[in-house]
Amino acid sequence: MQDRYAGDIGDFGKFGLLKALLSEGFSLGVNWYKADPPESERDRDTGTFLHEDGKHKINPKYFVCDEPLAGALREISESDVRSIARLEQAALLNPGKTVYYHEVISVAGRYQWHNNALETLAPCEIVFLDPDNGLSVKSVGKGSAKSVKYVWDEELSDYLKRGQSVALYNHRPRKKLETFFPEFKERLLGIEGVQNKPVSVLTCPKGTVRDYFLIAANAEHAIRISSALGKMVSGPWGKMGLCRIEKFGG
Repeated sequence: MQDRYAGDIGDFGKFGLLKALLSEGFSLGVNWYKADPPESERDRDTGTFLHEDGKHKINPKYFVCDEPLAGALREISESDVRSIARLEQAALLNPGKTVYYHEVISVAGRYQWHNNALETLAPCEIVFLDPDNGLSVKSVGKGSAKSVKYVWDEELSDYLKRGQSVALYNHRPRKKLETFFPEFKERLLGIEGVQNKPVSVLTCPKGTVRDYFLIAANAEHAIRISSALGKMVSGPWGKMGLCRIEKFGG
């Protein structure tokens, strides 16, 4: 997650999901995987970004899903200061049940960054991981500047192994669903701690396609996750086409 994305249509679906999880009684940890954009994404002369991001703002017709949330995010997206800090300060999620980890991730300091995250988010039943891109890929090594855009396998595993459920954001690559999901299932199930755990998937297709993989630590968490997703897709969120449940594995 980067400051420049704050308040866009992606955040609307994201916060809608997190609010749904909170409504099921979860205590929630949010690890933003906050990253500073690499210099390669800026114009050398002007310093501006080469590609306009966070441009998919919330259409007023979607306010019916959650008007207070949509209004707050739209205000942030149209302000001169778009930032993760403003998302937290807006108290969009129940402050008594939500813990944020917003330290900036770096290649050199990543191990300490992760250990600090584990310590900060230890009290939470479910932890949301919000990288720019998603789960790590073979084409990006750990020493690459782009590695901060991904969740490493062992980072996800560390939360699961100590009994926490995990919600993982993953940007959908340009692959057909019937190809992508089986491949991703095999990839995810190869991570220590994921095997034999229930996995649910919520897809938010507006702007760009965003998948949220929710890995339940136990059967009781799985029931609550299923309830949260079911209420979203059967209500205005689903009826407006903002989200749908995917069958994991195709």
